[in-house]
Amino acid sequence: MDEKEFKALQATMPWRHVVLPPQRGMIGTQIKVINKHGQEVDIITMCRFLEIITTKLAVKPAEEKANA
Repeated sequence: MDEKEFKALQATMPWRHVVLPPQRGMIGTQIKVINKHGQEVDIITMCRFLEIITTKLAVKPAEEKANA
């Protein structure tokens, strides 16, 4: 995900989640992530976003040594 894609995705935030109880004939509860436009955020987009965020939040090895 490049910076342009990230900015486009950021424009759809905040996101919220909706929990849908099991319906007749279905197994399990559904959880949907919805953007500010009321559209469902697909799982691949969420995973790509999490990869970017967790990379930015991860403690770098040099920082770990400095804090030890």
